[in-house]
Amino acid sequence: MIKRAQTLLGFAPIPTTDLYFLASCADLVARPWRRGPVKRLGANSFQVGKRFLIIRRDSDRVVDRILSQNDAEIIYLIDDDLAAADDPTLPVAYRQRLLALKHGLYAKML
Repeated sequence: MIKRAQTLLGFAPIPTTDLYFLASCADLVARPWRRGPVKRLGANSFQVGKRFLIIRRDSDRVVDRILSQNDAEIIYLIDDDLAAADDPTLPVAYRQRLLALKHGLYAKML
């Protein structure tokens, strides 16, 4: 199913985005077979007019395209505790993911 979704959408859906946004606004979000008032730009990025919503993270290509628009109104929704990257009680892989987000997309958004 994921592979089919990637083919249709050009990217894989991300379950947390579906929970946060798509589940509550599914009738507003553009699908490959119809247009909606909300345009899906990437796995976690959406646009309505000049407003953009980035949920947690998305590809550099998508985020860079959004950030290059001078008049964009950007909403960045993040629920990760980036300070937890320094918590030695957490698994190393999870801390590395938090550090990558903190020094990657999060820093770019700031």
